[in-house]
Amino acid sequence: MKLINIVNEWINAEGITLSKLEKMSGIPPRTLYNLKYGKKQNSLNLTNATKIAVALDKDMNEFKKLIQENKHD
Repeated sequence: MKLINIVNEWINAEGITLSKLEKMSGIPPRTLYNLKYGKKQNSLNLTNATKIAVALDKDMNEFKKLIQENKHD
């Protein structure tokens, strides 16, 4: 599973809008839009992934766990 898919799952599960995530994470709206709609996959670098995880109160190890689980499916 790609990191962007994990982020989208978190956003959807929390019912967070892009506007709210922008305020929570400090990531520019265009970058979040590109991430959410898959316009630019390289927008999800380590810095942005960390900001999103912190804003949504997620452990960065959840990225690793979810990716590993999906490799075995």
